[in-house]
Amino acid sequence: MPETQWDDRLLEFVRKTGEDLKRTGEELLGEAQKTIDELRDPAQQERLKARVAELRTWALSKFIEARGRAEDALGVERPRAAPTRSAKTRKPAARKAKRAGKSTSRKGRSAGSSRPSSRPSRKR
Repeated sequence: MPETQWDDRLLEFVRKTGEDLKRTGEELLGEAQKTIDELRDPAQQERLKARVAELRTWALSKFIEARGRAEDALGVERPRAAPTRSAKTRKPAARKAKRAGKSTSRKGRSAGSSRPSSRPSRKR
């Protein structure tokens, strides 16, 4: 007899728990659908984008501030960025590479070939 009582209590607990889980799942589904509908609204998206941009700038400023405080507290100085090559320095090397590529691609053609090129010529 006492086992039957425990079995009934266990079954009742499982039923109630199942009902609670089902109700909670339905509530979560409703809230998720509501959130998705709100995010699909273009006006809401613009507000959200503006807020995210605001938070991004705030976070960046706080990061820079915290980094500065940490450097001051530790007595560490950040290394400077290495200088990069300027655009004027890079262009001649790129032109040399282009010329080298053109000279190797025309090896098979004779100098007096009258066959027109399939590519339009580019004058710079």
